[in-house]
Amino acid sequence: MTKTIINGKIFDTATATEIGCIGSTGGLSVSDFWFWEATLYRSPKGNYFMEGEGGARSPFAQPYNTNGWIGSAGIVALSPEDALAYAEKSLSSDTLLEHFADHLTEG
Repeated sequence: MTKTIINGKIFDTATATEIGCIGSTGGLSVSDFWFWEATLYRSPKGNYFMEGEGGARSPFAQPYNTNGWIGSAGIVALSPEDALAYAEKSLSSDTLLEHFADHLTEG
């Protein structure tokens, strides 16, 4: 159970709906800078976020010293568009329809 505040919004895994597991694709090693894995959530107020960890080139990267990056773990707030884009790469169509119906359109 993790809780954090980002831009005045509380993101709490205990009160959010778990959507599914997302992350880097292509069989990357955990030592790869691009590797990351996370659980995608939707808050009771409809805000998307993920909790996870990743390398220095992942969505979890943090600035290090004056011009570097380091991997980290924690919560990252997501726009609905970013959450859907990550979900499309890792989750089933049924899960997308269940959790993103208001962001999907007919083709």
